[in-house]
Amino acid sequence: MLLGFFTEDAYDRLLSEVSENKDKYLQPDNWVANYFGSGVEWYGMSSQQVNKFTPFMSGSKDKSEDDCINAINLHEAFKITPLQATNKYMWAYMCHVDEDCRKYMRYRWSDSKPEQRYFVPGEGMGLYYFNGLSRLWWWAHLTYDPDNRDHYALTKILFENQMLGKDILDTLNRTNFKRMKGILLAIRDFKAVVDPHEAITDYFRECKKELNHCAAINVFDYLDYEDIQKLTFDTLVKIRNQSKQ
Repeated sequence: MLLGFFTEDAYDRLLSEVSENKDKYLQPDNWVANYFGSGVEWYGMSSQQVNKFTPFMSGSKDKSEDDCINAINLHEAFKITPLQATNKYMWAYMCHVDEDCRKYMRYRWSDSKPEQRYFVPGEGMGLYYFNGLSRLWWWAHLTYDPDNRDHYALTKILFENQMLGKDILDTLNRTNFKRMKGILLAIRDFKAVVDPHEAITDYFRECKKELNHCAAINVFDYLDYEDIQKLTFDTLVKIRNQSKQ
């Protein structure tokens, strides 16, 4: 299939009128197709061929596993470049127009504001954290490990705790794969030695402060991921021990 995209005017109009159309986002029919009227060029088709993405919907209340499966499937289906994946008009078009994606969006984000999940708010941050489809692609892309037999092993760690995942995907980690890999493997190891019900998000937020301080002193680009993994694990253990005193 070819990737479609909204025109800038169509995107801006839908976003500006989202409050008026709020109920339409809960409807199964493709209301956008008739919204602009005849004679209005509201979309285009690129020359980029991708495979069809069919979202997985288990019906479970906990959507984390669904999200992980869909992130991997979407990344495998959409073999596009990072530059192409920054196109907010393409992601918004998929959310609004593609039949399977519309069904998924209603299933996954019916309780969320359409302006956050069907569009890309805040430019770059919206791609990673908000848009219902782009966030899946980017989380899989940023954790894709070509050197691992399971290319998505890190992706699976990231999706185990999506609140923690947002903290991990901060700017410094997104721009340094070795740092991302080391941190995710450290979190995997840390979770293996603490109570499975113990919340670790606060530990990591404190850990991240120390890692950022270390990055300001040491050049992380020259550290291997194993070094970052050990540093992160040791820091998490230290912070946890201090919290128990």
